[in-house]
Amino acid sequence: MLSLRQNAFLAVGIVIVLILYIQFVLRAFGKKINTFINTQGFIWIMFALLIVYTILRNIFPALAPVEITY
Repeated sequence: MLSLRQNAFLAVGIVIVLILYIQFVLRAFGKKINTFINTQGFIWIMFALLIVYTILRNIFPALAPVEITY
């Protein structure tokens, strides 16, 4: 859970990979589906969200990564 707190886009990346894997498996069995992930707009929106998140986590302490002390 600490890795999700350090980088929230890890969870988003896992969901995207799962959707792409399901799409790949369905295409292997002959069912062609188009998901929103294949659109170019999705890539630009995710890039913009990544930039906004990295800026906001510098402003709001609640979004900042957790300091690890041993």
